[in-house]
Amino acid sequence: MSLNLFNEKKRAIVLGKGKWGKVFISRLKKKIKIIKILRSKDDYKKVSCKNIDWIFVLTNTSKHYEICKHFIPKCKNIFCEKPLTFETKKSEDLIKKTKKNKCNLYISDVERYKEKKIRLKKKNVIIRKKFSNDKKDLFFRYAYHDLYILSESIDLKNFKKFNLIKNIKGELSYSFEVKNFIFKFIYSFNSQKKIHKINNINFLSYKGNPLDKMIESVLLNKENSIKNNKNALKSIYILNKIIKKIKD
Repeated sequence: MSLNLFNEKKRAIVLGKGKWGKVFISRLKKKIKIIKILRSKDDYKKVSCKNIDWIFVLTNTSKHYEICKHFIPKCKNIFCEKPLTFETKKSEDLIKKTKKNKCNLYISDVERYKEKKIRLKKKNVIIRKKFSNDKKDLFFRYAYHDLYILSESIDLKNFKKFNLIKNIKGELSYSFEVKNFIFKFIYSFNSQKKIHKINNINFLSYKGNPLDKMIESVLLNKENSIKNNKNALKSIYILNKIIKKIKD
C-alpha cells in the first residue's frame, strides 16, 4: 500500500509559507490532504481543528512557542520546524504540555535522514559553508542540525573548555570539549563553495530525498517522539549555553 493511499483520509493545517515553507509544502501535499495554509501573520486562533490529524508549523522560530502552545490541546499530532524555540525553558514547557495532553510533537531533524554514520574521534571537525545574502541567524540555521546529529552519539550537555575562534558578520567558529572528545565548528555564509562535513563525511552527498523520508516517517508515526524531543532539547540547551559563552 502506498503512502498516499495510507494517508488519503489524513488532513493537515500548515502554518508558514516562506521560502523553506513552500519547499516543504510542495513535498507534503503529495502525501496528505492540506486543508488550510496560513501565513505567519494570519489569525490561527480562529481556525477549527475538527477532523484535523496534523498541524505543521513552518513559521519563523519566534512564532513556534505561541503556535504550538495553542494547538497542543487541540490536535493529536504536531510537526514543528527546528529549533522548537530559542529558549530551553520554553521548549521544555511545550514538551511537558504534549505529555499532559497526549499530543505527539515532532521537531524537524531532516539531516538525520541522509543516513550518514558518524564516527567520533578525539578531535572532531564540523564544517558548514555556503554563500548567503542574509547573514543573520547563521548559528541557529546551521548549529542545531549538527548538534542534533552529534547528540545521538554523545551527551553534549556537559561541555567544557569553550573557545570562541572567530565571530564576524557571516562567519563563526568555536570549539569545546565533552569528556575526552574535542569538537570544532566552522560556519560561514561568505563561501562561494557549499560545504557540509562532519569528520570529512560529506552531508551534501546522499541517496534519495531526506525531506520525503522524514515526512513519511512522521506521518506514519514511525518515529519515536520521546527520543526526538530529548535530542531536540539537548540541542537547544547547548545552543543557549554557546550563545551565552559568545556574548560573554
